[in-house]
Amino acid sequence: MKTLATGLLVLSSVLVAQSSIAQQSTNAPPDAIFYNGKIITVDPGFTIAQAFAVRGDLYVAVGTDAAIRALAGANTRLVDLKGSAVIPGLTDNHDHLYNSAKVMRGIDLVGATSTAEVVKRLRDGFAKAKSGETVFGSVGWRARLTRQDLDQISAMCRSSRCALGGGRQ
Repeated sequence: MKTLATGLLVLSSVLVAQSSIAQQSTNAPPDAIFYNGKIITVDPGFTIAQAFAVRGDLYVAVGTDAAIRALAGANTRLVDLKGSAVIPGLTDNHDHLYNSAKVMRGIDLVGATSTAEVVKRLRDGFAKAKSGETVFGSVGWRARLTRQDLDQISAMCRSSRCALGGGRQ
C-alpha cells in the first residue's frame, strides 16, 4: 500500500510539473510580432486584423496592433508591415519551386538585352563557382545567342557543370 501511495504521489508530481511547464510555454512572449498590416485571417468572416504574433513556427495570436504588441517581451522582434497585406498559406499556384530555387542560387540573366551582357554575367558567375559545382542560369534574357556564342559560353564551363534556362520570353 505504501508503494502504491508513493507511486501515485510521484505520478501526480510529474503531472503537475508538466502542466506548469506547458502553462509557462503558453504564456511565454512571442518570438516576433508583425504589426501595422492587413492580416486576412481566412476565418469564416474573413476578418481583417492589424497584427499577429509568432512563437517558433506557430501563430500564437491575431488581433489589433495594441493587443498584440502588448504581448511583446524583451527579446521579441517587432516587424512593421507598413500596411502590407498578409494572407496565411498563400503560394503562387504556378511557381516552379525547384527551378526557382536553382535560379535564386545561380546566375541572374533576367533583363540581359545583348549577347555581350549575357556572356559577361555568365563569365562572372562561373568565376565564382567552385570546381565541379553545377551553375544554373535563369530565364528572361533577350539576347539571341548563336552557336559561336554557345561555344564561347561552354568554354567558360570547363570546371563547372552549366545549365541555362530558355532565353526569350
